[in-house]
Amino acid sequence: MSSDPEILDHVVSALIVVPISLREDAMTMNQQETQVDVSRDQMRYISPGRSGPFYIPGTRVDIDVPFIGEEWIFRYRTNPWSTVFPRGEVQRGHLRLSISQPHDADPASFKSIYEQEIKLIREYVDRAHKQVVAYNESLSNLVQQAVNHRRDRLGRHGNIAALLDIPLATRPGAPSIAPVKVEIRRPPTLPVPPKMGLAPEPGITEETFEQILRFIRHQGRTFERTPSTYAVHGEEDLRNIILAQLNGHFQGDAVGEAFRGKGKTDICIEQDNRAAFVGECKLWTGPAGLTSALGQLLGYLTWRDSKAALIMFNAKNKDFTKILEAMPETLRAHLLFLRELPCTEAGEWRVQMRSAEDAGRRVTVHAFVFNLYHDAGPRIRPL
Repeated sequence: MSSDPEILDHVVSALIVVPISLREDAMTMNQQETQVDVSRDQMRYISPGRSGPFYIPGTRVDIDVPFIGEEWIFRYRTNPWSTVFPRGEVQRGHLRLSISQPHDADPASFKSIYEQEIKLIREYVDRAHKQVVAYNESLSNLVQQAVNHRRDRLGRHGNIAALLDIPLATRPGAPSIAPVKVEIRRPPTLPVPPKMGLAPEPGITEETFEQILRFIRHQGRTFERTPSTYAVHGEEDLRNIILAQLNGHFQGDAVGEAFRGKGKTDICIEQDNRAAFVGECKLWTGPAGLTSALGQLLGYLTWRDSKAALIMFNAKNKDFTKILEAMPETLRAHLLFLRELPCTEAGEWRVQMRSAEDAGRRVTVHAFVFNLYHDAGPRIRPL
């Protein structure tokens, strides 16, 4: 079942409106000969009694103004609005302004008409932009209210079918029907959930997860304060140091140690061969190594709403800033990435991802990177 934040993100992304933005820097123009109706021009003499249009040669200029955003916005009246509306033809990806003038008109009139029209269009686009932004900002609250209302309604009316177990009465005199045996090909049945809802799965609480992360953070920063002591160790040794610290503060049921090593670099809380927490310790070898570690981590976690820590150590790269830039980009680029979660600690990121085993399961991954790089300097051989 999707969480409220996931439902919110999905619905809001479908309802969000992209405001119109004119690309006046990319305008193009086309000029051609045409026939212009001058029957309404009071400065021209037209035979008395003549009615209908009167055409003379002229010039037509088409100006195409590209835009980005939802083109249907052009068809709606803004608030506020005036009695003078801009004129143009909305085509795919651009707005066409057409100006036609008779052959004897002042050429400067083309520029004057264009400037009036584009000024009015800018005003309406600006008004529409403010309304669209206000609408987009209100979407989260509106959708959340709708989700809450639907959950409440389904909760109150969910058992009506069970309560109203009333057979339909047969109308007197209705003809009987000899049944024809027809077998329906049924799809495979899904597991029936218990009447009281989904059975809870074991797991660690948010409070325990934060405590685990605090101990990992403290130990990692201890490594950073004396990098020459720890940079010589490999992934497994660094894992064992963190593992010992965690088991010094946490105790599991019936056993002294809550955390145990699984594989070469992993720290794991598990029960009945199912993992609720996994910490993966890796030396930084580049974005590809981080992606591989994520895949390995997500393959272990099999409980609903599992939690994980990805602990990266930099021991060989002098430019630590590049690693700090690559970490969030690589996390977001992973195929199982869903969304970023709030995280305020420097050198740390938190994301929500799908389980590699079950796309319906969600995994919270908190990523650390600790800098153990130590420049020992040139060695001086004693005399």
